[in-house]
Amino acid sequence: MGGLELEKYKELRAIKTVEQDLPQDLLPLEIYYRYYWDSTDFKDFEKVFEIYWHEKLNPYIYNFIKKYFYGCSLQFVEEGFKARLYRI
Repeated sequence: MGGLELEKYKELRAIKTVEQDLPQDLLPLEIYYRYYWDSTDFKDFEKVFEIYWHEKLNPYIYNFIKKYFYGCSLQFVEEGFKARLYRI
């Protein structure tokens, strides 16, 4: 725990754009288990988020955007997801 870089992600604490209950298809638990439980190949949060984003983008995140964030930029939604997943 002492090696966690909490300061690196402090800006994510204030971002609260993705606060809805995530649909089952968007829950990151399977990916978290894959890289933090089932494996000793621990990846940092940036890498795990990148994997999550690419695995879930089509169609799950796009469907979520259509429902809750229609008209918002993909970058805005990605930042919201990153903050939300960091807090999980």
